[in-house]
Amino acid sequence: MSDIVNYYSSFESAQEYEAQGDILSAALEFWLCYQYYEHGDFPLGTDQSLGFKACDKFKKLQNKLPYARLSKTNYLKGCQCLKALWLYKNRYDARFVSEEQKQKFKVGHIIGDLAQKLFAGGKDASFFMQAPFLKSLQAKTPLEVPSLTYRIKQNLWLKRTRTLMNNRVKDIYEAAFTYNDIFAAVDILEFNDERVVAFEVKSSFDVRDVYIQDSALQYYVISHNVHLDDFFLVYPDEEYIESQGLKIEALTVYNCDVEKLFKKKSILDAVKSLQPSVEQHLKEIKSVLASGNMPSAPVDDHCSYPYECEFLRYCKNSLDWEFTIY
Repeated sequence: MSDIVNYYSSFESAQEYEAQGDILSAALEFWLCYQYYEHGDFPLGTDQSLGFKACDKFKKLQNKLPYARLSKTNYLKGCQCLKALWLYKNRYDARFVSEEQKQKFKVGHIIGDLAQKLFAGGKDASFFMQAPFLKSLQAKTPLEVPSLTYRIKQNLWLKRTRTLMNNRVKDIYEAAFTYNDIFAAVDILEFNDERVVAFEVKSSFDVRDVYIQDSALQYYVISHNVHLDDFFLVYPDEEYIESQGLKIEALTVYNCDVEKLFKKKSILDAVKSLQPSVEQHLKEIKSVLASGNMPSAPVDDHCSYPYECEFLRYCKNSLDWEFTIY
């Protein structure tokens, strides 16, 4: 199908979805129409005014979609330091991620991908590229188009999770839910023999308190959508990795036995016991973000525990500046 045909059909589809009250699909089709306007290859005489109309409609429709403003990342930052959370939401450009932290993220992705092999055949709720509305634009290869907004992605993620659950998929990777303005996803959600079990994957060799804390938030959100019969942490076995003579960042599906690589530990009782503190933390976090004022916080031990703060340089520089002025 040519660019010009897709250009017009996307706009028409968007109008149909909007008439049916399907705001998400309408917004997506208007977005797609605008991408054809921006990147498509059209003959002379094409009515390109549709591109401007599509862009305007997309912006208006996406703002009608529900949107959870807080994530697990926001929550954990707020628990560690309310000032760091405020900076993350208002001065994101001031963050600094060290190479060491980037390496930890990389290892986390490696371990997360390997853990999915424990639940072979599952479906990824965060994988949007299979969605039918993301058609191939044919004018450029590779075509460079802007990413969908996070509000749209969040709604797609939630919709795909619901679809996979309705289709009775046994194992769902990155299953996502919202509750009380919080968005949270869990690494694996397993439906097995009338039981629903959540599995959160970590790349360290032990169960840390902070993992219980962030899992407590996940339980808080998910359990208000689906009854959870159990909640497990999944993490690598250090002795097994050493016995294979491998470094954790070198692990692949080809050089290790995933069944032996991982340990599992139920933390259901622990996360349940933390539900009152989750509510309290959320109240404090929402209060700070609603006030609009940056909280004060000294540079102290909390800046490096449980995680290295991405705004430590900013706070130190601000402190130096204050001393210089006064």
